[in-house]
Amino acid sequence: MGNIIPTNIEELTEGHLKHLLNMEIYDYGKIESGGEGYTYLYCGNIEDSHSEILVDLGFNKIKEDLWIMEGFEISPEKALEVLLPAYEKSQTKLWKDIINQRCKIDEYFRGRQREPLFRTTSTTLQISMKWQGKLCMEESIFNAFIVDLHKVVLEGINGLFLDKVKGISRELEVDFYRGLKDVRNMVAHDSDKYEQVKRAQLYLKEVSNLDYPPPPNENWYYTEYQFKILENCLDFLKKIDAVKGEMLER
Repeated sequence: MGNIIPTNIEELTEGHLKHLLNMEIYDYGKIESGGEGYTYLYCGNIEDSHSEILVDLGFNKIKEDLWIMEGFEISPEKALEVLLPAYEKSQTKLWKDIINQRCKIDEYFRGRQREPLFRTTSTTLQISMKWQGKLCMEESIFNAFIVDLHKVVLEGINGLFLDKVKGISRELEVDFYRGLKDVRNMVAHDSDKYEQVKRAQLYLKEVSNLDYPPPPNENWYYTEYQFKILENCLDFLKKIDAVKGEMLER
């Protein structure tokens, strides 16, 4: 998958204007004129709110269906700012899917052995409400997100099934269990252990295709990390759900 936060016009158009906002875009591309570069969009009938988004992104309406922007690149910071409501909506759905998947697994385990796979407390419920639609826009928020996600999904897993859970996670393209553990230890304990920090950085690179820590003033990286970790988390839970019957076999 491409970046959640767009870094070029292709990602902006295909992944965001079309997918997130459901805008009707017939064609887009780049043109050069007199040594200057421009990006164009051919759009169908779009809503007034979508027109405002295009203007805020730097596009100018030339004709009813033609929009032009100077340059070929889109600033990730600008895209995050302008498309923030769409990202919040997307994060809300992803977070709800994770919580629902977790509940579905626990209902199955309770019905078969009277003990859930995950530990649920009042803190779990508070965290579930806290992060719905909330984006990581800076390092401190990202660190808090990592600690809370670890509490909701990994902390207190039923010890009878821990080895099986770890094995399931290793089958994923990116190992969620080991990766989140490493990142949590890095941010929660301000770890200076070289190998632990390197493992955490490697996980973030593998899951998001972005280096960690971010370059100076590139706080949009934290939002990208958040989305990609949540996607990895949902894959992890779906994998458990798919083999939950086998997990209960002695």
